[in-house]
Amino acid sequence: MDIWILEDFHGQVWSKKHTIVAELTNYICPSKSARPTEKTMPELGKLVAVASARNGEVLILKHQKNRNSKEYLYDTKSRVMKMFGISIKHLESFVPHKDSLFSMKRIS
Repeated sequence: MDIWILEDFHGQVWSKKHTIVAELTNYICPSKSARPTEKTMPELGKLVAVASARNGEVLILKHQKNRNSKEYLYDTKSRVMKMFGISIKHLESFVPHKDSLFSMKRIS
């Protein structure tokens, strides 16, 4: 799974920042998990990155078609993935943010 970041909206410049490989990923199962589906790593092809920490080292992933699915945290340095214990409402409405001098005021 490749993670691409839009660097320049107007110029449509994208850059590949991370690649997640299932065989190299250490999935940590939730200790109190009762569901068999939570005990195995999710299929990477069905996940989409929806947010990241400012430094880009931690990604939040979610199933692209299932709105009620769990979120997953992925540490790009240690290659560890685990289920995120807190449900984030309206995760699909998150707007990615990049530090800059650009004002986020609405332009009409």
